[in-house]
Amino acid sequence: MSVPHPFGRETLRESLRVTTLNWLLEENQPSITYLTLLQLLEKTENDPEVQSAKQMIPKVGWGEVLANQHPKDGGFTVKVCIGPNTCQRIECSSFFQI
Repeated sequence: MSVPHPFGRETLRESLRVTTLNWLLEENQPSITYLTLLQLLEKTENDPEVQSAKQMIPKVGWGEVLANQHPKDGGFTVKVCIGPNTCQRIECSSFFQI
């Protein structure tokens, strides 16, 4: 048996939508912010908020990590540790075949 939400189902649904959007728009992952603005909030590339998020992608979050990787083949490196003092970097290719 489900217990009804004290504020009603629609209020709960809207609250979850707003909470989720706020999480997707956090500044710590501008690549997610950029996609959220374009695909969920249907803003255009000309929107200042979209442009700002796009400019931040190589500077913050996953984009920063990937932008700072420069192996010879254009891929990225991964640090693999088997024990506390046995780590090495492994180069990975970022090229895909279609």
